[in-house]
Amino acid sequence: MKPPVLITGATRGIGRSCALSLARAGFDLVLWARNRPELGASRTPRLRARARVVVAQVDVRDSESVRGAGARSLAEFEALRGLVVNAGIGEWRRFMEVEPREWNDIIGTNLTGAYHCLQVAVPLLRQAAQIVAIGSDSSHFPFADRAAYCASKWGLRGLLESLRLELRPRGVRLTHLMVGRVDTYFRHRQPGQRPNALQADDVAALVATVFALPAHCELRELEAAALNGSFGPYAEGSMVKEG
Repeated sequence: MKPPVLITGATRGIGRSCALSLARAGFDLVLWARNRPELGASRTPRLRARARVVVAQVDVRDSESVRGAGARSLAEFEALRGLVVNAGIGEWRRFMEVEPREWNDIIGTNLTGAYHCLQVAVPLLRQAAQIVAIGSDSSHFPFADRAAYCASKWGLRGLLESLRLELRPRGVRLTHLMVGRVDTYFRHRQPGQRPNALQADDVAALVATVFALPAHCELRELEAAALNGSFGPYAEGSMVKEG
């Protein structure tokens, strides 16, 4: 049985596109997500025709939920081929308007959730395994009205850089893929509502490319944005406002 790739936040947007892209590349998959109906629907004939797919419902904010998902979905595997840390949320709000519950949800999903998932996955990563964490331009640039989101993404970047140093002697590679605007369901939008943005399939193609690299090659950080879209506070060649 070949080691699968674990994807978090796998039922829609970037996570869903990553599942399809990696399945086309020949990887078996373990898909984690919070929404049970969407998780069941994720095992489409198109996906199952290309890959073995195991699914588990999980709330990455909750360590017990993550450990339970690991026990249910990973017990039959001796190793993982890789991990895509994708589950994430965000809200734009003035700092003094951020309620503690919203702060905890954003930090809990984007940063603590990554910690929980990595704790379960890292022991199963062997030589030449690959971690890809979906980050944001908010991990490099400060934005007004995004204190919680920026804190979570700057924290994720620090977590990844520290973990990279621990994993390198084991031959495990780690890529931080930082994206500008992506036309997904993020922040309660619908695909098609973000002009001048990357598509989820664009990000998934980059993830598949990283997984296809030779075992000796580590792509440490990758920044991606649509040609006329934004990365950081300003757009390349225009003044497109982040949405």
